Amino acid sequence: MVMAADWWNPVTWLQNVAGFFHGAYDAGGAVLNVLGGALTILTQFFRFFFDTGHFIADAVNWLTDKLFPPELQTWFLGTIGQPGQQWNSAQIYRMVLAFSTP
Repeated sequence: MVMAADWWNPVTWLQNVAGFFHGAYDAGGAVLNVLGGALTILTQFFRFFFDTGHFIADAVNWLTDKLFPPELQTWFLGTIGQPGQQWNSAQIYRMVLAFSTP
């Protein structure tokens, strides 16, 4: 008798239906994320052949960001000229350029 009461309980039905739709929504989001990732990879694959220079620049930037996160870059490059402050890439470029020219 207790099982039949639980089976006819509208709260249990609503929780089961809500769980089903929540799972379906999560599955749909996962499919969209996979498709977005696949399109990103495919786009970069074709970009390698049609726009090689920008592909290499993007790949180097991506690798730099993964190996040296922005927080680490800010800390390291900030300590070169002005310890503890945000670094300005244009200022560092000018400083390096000034030291490299005779």
